Parts: sequence; C-alpha cells; structure tokens
Amino acid sequence: MESFLNHINTVLKNKNIESVHLMGHSAGGYYAQLYAELYPLKIKSLSLLSSMIPLNSPNTKKILNMQWKIIKFITLHAKKFSKFYFKKMAEDIIKNYDKQFDRNLKNISEKERCFMCENFNLIKNAIINSTANNGLGMYYDAYALSQIRECPQQKNAFPVFIWNGTDDNTTPISFAKYLNRQYNTTQLHIIENMGHMLYLPCWDKILEEILTLDKDKS
Repeated sequence: MESFLNHINTVLKNKNIESVHLMGHSAGGYYAQLYAELYPLKIKSLSLLSSMIPLNSPNTKKILNMQWKIIKFITLHAKKFSKFYFKKMAEDIIKNYDKQFDRNLKNISEKERCFMCENFNLIKNAIINSTANNGLGMYYDAYALSQIRECPQQKNAFPVFIWNGTDDNTTPISFAKYLNRQYNTTQLHIIENMGHMLYLPCWDKILEEILTLDKDKS
C-alpha cells in the first residue's frame, strides 16, 4: 500500500501540485486516509465516501460483519484460494454482467438506481476495468486492507468529511461511526435510504462542501 501511495505522491510532484482536496470511496477511502497520514501538509481536506476501515485491528474486530471477516481470513490464511475466489468473481462479472447489474439494482436506493441506469456504459466500463487481470486488483486490495494496522489518525490537521448511507451493506454505518471517533470530524453525513454508491447521486453536494472551504479562505 505504501508503494501505491508513494506513486500517487510522485504524480502530484511531477504535475507541480502542492496540495489537494483528497477524496476516497470504499477501499479508496482507506488509501486516502493513509496518504493523508503520510503527507498531512499536502491535504486541504479529506472526504471519506462509504469508506473502508482496517480489517485487521483490535479496535475494529467487533464491528466487522461476517462478509469482511471471511475475506480477511481467506486473504491472510488461504492466499491461493483467495486469488481463485476473486478470479472466479471477476469471470462471473464479465460473463454475466447484465444479469448481475439487474440483480444489484434491486439492492440499492432509487436515486442510485436512476444514476446507474442513466449512465449504464460508464458504470459498466468502471466495473469491468476493476476486474481486469483475473481479479488480481480485487485480491491485492483485500490483501492491503487485511494487514495489521491501526486506523490512521490526523486530529485537527485538516477538515474531515464522512459520508455514509443507512442502507450500505458493504461499509455499514458502524464503519462511519468508527471513523468519526478516530478523527476530529468536521462533518458526519449519514444519508437516509442510500447505499454504497451514494457518492453518485450526492456528487454535487460533496463537491459543494469541499469548494466552500476554498471560498471561505478567499
């Protein structure tokens, strides 16, 4: 994970970008937290959208649901099976994308459903790309999340915004509440009747919150 974060930092340096409003969704939320911990002086604000938490920390064991406990176990103790599991998942997504898409639509909010249907090709390309290389990207994400770590803490260094949906089964409300305790959160947004893809219908509100910080400074 540190290697990936250092690559991000190199890209910013090469583009002469000295500071950023950093946002991360799902597993990307955890990457964003670690980047902010490594390079706090480069962070204008941190927005965690349906964010993951450390899977292998004494402080998070009690709030992990069974899905994440199983993923952590097989990733750490059955690596060959874990790679096979994610490879099969990737193959199933690619071969049966339309069926899975229709099935997933039943488990998300109306706003998320409308956005995904209106932007079908955009969503499909993103999901297909995420399963590339026989699902190895998904496996290494799980591996990174399963390493022994404490939740990054960055009290008072920059504004922290947390967004989570009440109907999110991937990163449940308990994750958002845990993050809220770890950070001196500027704003905690718990969105009713919204699932894991809440950032899609809420994108304008998320941007507005961040851009208001720059307006206040100017």
